[in-house]
Amino acid sequence: MLYTKLNKALHGTVQASRLFWEKLSSFLIKQNGFEHNPYDFCVVNKVVNGKQFTVVWYVDDLKLSHVDSSAVDSMIETVKQEFGKELDVTVQRGKVHDNFLGIQLDFSQEGKVVVMTMKDYITELFKEVPDNLLKGPASAPARNYLFNVNTKCKKLESEAAVMYHHLTAKLLYLAKKRV
Repeated sequence: MLYTKLNKALHGTVQASRLFWEKLSSFLIKQNGFEHNPYDFCVVNKVVNGKQFTVVWYVDDLKLSHVDSSAVDSMIETVKQEFGKELDVTVQRGKVHDNFLGIQLDFSQEGKVVVMTMKDYITELFKEVPDNLLKGPASAPARNYLFNVNTKCKKLESEAAVMYHHLTAKLLYLAKKRV
């Protein structure tokens, strides 16, 4: 057994997500004057030039919204200065956002979301699936096996197990979104 002490949070752990949330919240609220939205603690708002500026995030994906693009530009630069030291901060602008949490958002009509789909996410997910995983029956009598553990079954090889868990996590995320 090997134990180590990390100097900073390890990406992908629950603690890392919590620490990043605390750092981002503090950065937006204490350093930049935003206020938490009372309905969602991953949404902050403030008034800039007489109009509402909103930042929404999930883990490390942020969506910044303001009627004045120069206010957004300024906030993007502020975020880059704080969080772009070790990794590049990527920015996507325009009426269509291709990958916010795997979701395509189309804001091309004023005041509404025209399209909200995960078609590309699903297509890419199926490209990752090994061919042998898609062979066999399309349905199985799950109720007979779902809560029974077969202790005699052969365990997956390490690489296959990693792929299985990766794909399962992506499918669970997709199932939760229902987009």
